[in-house]
Parts: sequence; structure tokens; C-alpha cells
Amino acid sequence: MRRALQRLKLSWKKAKKFLGRADPERREAFVTQIQDVLKGALENRHVLVYLDEAHIHLDADAGYGWSVCGERLWVCSRSPKLSDRVSFYGLYLYNLGQTEIWPYPRANGDYTKEALDRLRQRFPSRPIQLVWDGAPYHRAA
Repeated sequence: MRRALQRLKLSWKKAKKFLGRADPERREAFVTQIQDVLKGALENRHVLVYLDEAHIHLDADAGYGWSVCGERLWVCSRSPKLSDRVSFYGLYLYNLGQTEIWPYPRANGDYTKEALDRLRQRFPSRPIQLVWDGAPYHRAA
């Protein structure tokens, strides 16, 4: 079987994951838009913070499989429900070149507000430019 697959120009390799919902056009528009925000941070007009939640959970095992020679083997990553994960808020403080990790039982509107309050306490009088994704709990009152 192995020889037959190799004759078909397939090789055994470790799989890589890709985000099944990624949109390259939206990503490119974001990169274009963020240039002015980066410049403002470099000129110290504001504090630039990348904030995102991460969730510890089981995901697809990349594993190994057969793929065309010279090409990556991709497997689709799946995301379990929020209730099945432990969450933390990760921040990259661009101006300071620092990262911080704040653990929370889950990611929701209440904990997002708490994380934003904590960020404001860290920079009480400076303008903050916040970059994050479109999670529904980011829009919570």
C-alpha cells in the first residue's frame, strides 16, 4: 500500500491546523487599517493593547497522514463550547513590549468588563487603543 501511495506522489507527513473560519480579505483590510494605530503608539499618542481570550480545551490532534509531495497536510481545527473550556485573557502591551495573562473561569461579558476595568486601572490617564476580535461578549453592556 505504501509503495502505491508513493507512486501517486503522496508522502507521509505531520498535519498542520488551519482556522476554518479565517477570511483573508478581512485580514488584509485589518492590516491596512492598523498602520495608523501602530504609528500613534510609536509616537506615544496612546497605549496600544492587543487583547484576546484563549481557551484551554481539547482540539483536533494534528497527527500524521498521506498528502501530495511538497504540500502541507492540513486538518480543520474545531472549537468546543465555551462552557467546556477554561479561559484566560491575554494582553500584549505594544508600547511596553510586554505580555500579561489574566486567568478567568470563562470568557463572558462580566469577565470582559472586569478585564477592561483592570486595564484602565493600569493606565488611568492615558488613551488606550484596544485591538480585539468580534466575540459577542465584547459588546456586552
